[in-house]
Amino acid sequence: MRSGIERINGRIDRDYKFEKHTIRGLEKMKMFINVTFIVYLAMAKAKIERGEKEHLTRLYA
Repeated sequence: MRSGIERINGRIDRDYKFEKHTIRGLEKMKMFINVTFIVYLAMAKAKIERGEKEHLTRLYA
């Protein structure tokens, strides 16, 4: 019984290659995570605009 945010965090780790990263420093990591969320949400928005409202969580880079 995972929550929605746990699923999103897992996808970001796996699909956006944050599990094995070479980013050093908290500020850089925060910036990369913020950009990743912006991309994730932009892809979901584009999918909604195309009328594809099913499987919005299946967004891969």
